[in-house]
Amino acid sequence: MTKQEISKADFEKYKRQIVLNEVGTDGQLKISNARVLVIGAGGLSCPALQYLVGAGVGTIGIVDYDVVNLCNLHRQILYRPEDVNQPKAQIAAKKLKTLNPEVVILPYEFKLSSANALELIKNYDLVVDGSDSFSTRYLVNDACLILNKPFVFGAIYKFLGQLAVFNYKNGPTYRCAFPEQPEQNDIPNCSTIGVLGSLTGIIGSMQANEALKIILENQDVLSGKLMQLNTLSYDFDLIDIEKDPKYSNITELGSYGSESCEIKEIKRITAKELSNLIETGKAPLIYNLSYSDSPKKLIKSAINVDTEDLLLGKIPMPDDKTIVLVCEYGVQSESIAEYLQNTYNKENIYSLKEGTLGWNY
Repeated sequence: MTKQEISKADFEKYKRQIVLNEVGTDGQLKISNARVLVIGAGGLSCPALQYLVGAGVGTIGIVDYDVVNLCNLHRQILYRPEDVNQPKAQIAAKKLKTLNPEVVILPYEFKLSSANALELIKNYDLVVDGSDSFSTRYLVNDACLILNKPFVFGAIYKFLGQLAVFNYKNGPTYRCAFPEQPEQNDIPNCSTIGVLGSLTGIIGSMQANEALKIILENQDVLSGKLMQLNTLSYDFDLIDIEKDPKYSNITELGSYGSESCEIKEIKRITAKELSNLIETGKAPLIYNLSYSDSPKKLIKSAINVDTEDLLLGKIPMPDDKTIVLVCEYGVQSESIAEYLQNTYNKENIYSLKEGTLGWNY
């Protein structure tokens, strides 16, 4: 139901933003009547969702088919340890409802795809994309372009964050900035490279800020520019994006590559199993990842390797030899083993379970 006026209770709740000349009661009405779809309920989306809900956005949809994992908690700040293995969209909606009971929150526990994107996005005014895959970003871009909906883009890589608004008032599209979709797994995600939770908080909050500027019809929406922020050095860049007509004439969705992607099960080896192989003269090729603290490296036959070189395929990975990846805790090695198995179709790569902490050889 569309609100026609701000109630006394709403004024009291939102008065700190209503007093801004750029908001006022008319702006708060726009916020209260807005419908925002958020793709993903992870590191970027958690802070974005909280600020959108706090601002009083009338209806918010959350698309996420994943469950909460323990390793999510350092950056996905809506969740707690007791939420592990529970559906993210459902848990996020429940937590957000306690923040602002008047906001309508609609969880969608499925994967966004070519089959459902247009039908879903058409019901919303704009999209905030908190996904972490190229296939989803190109799908969101194309669907928003077809439906004439703006979307707020955010991305992170190590200590680098990016932010932009695409498809806004006939402005540049995501494809104008990034014309070609990379191959599946071309660039490792945060599970292999790592990320500080604070970076996702910064970029996610900025995404919420841009979404509110779009709703308020602010003239300074970040359209036609790509913001890059390095949180190590605080170098800040605004890169101009020119509109390319050939990327603005999409009339139907295509194939985006990830829907048929087969994920292999991670292979693990225990310290005892690895020790037995070494003692029997069947020692595998053991790579000690650069994440590990070298003084704690207890496996004498291990070879120190640069993790990024390994991810990029610059380190030998012979098919005729078992390869064991080792780190201190067994977390990075497991993520990187999974990445290498799926990217290079390697069946012979294992992760040392519990890392060097569990090694007694």
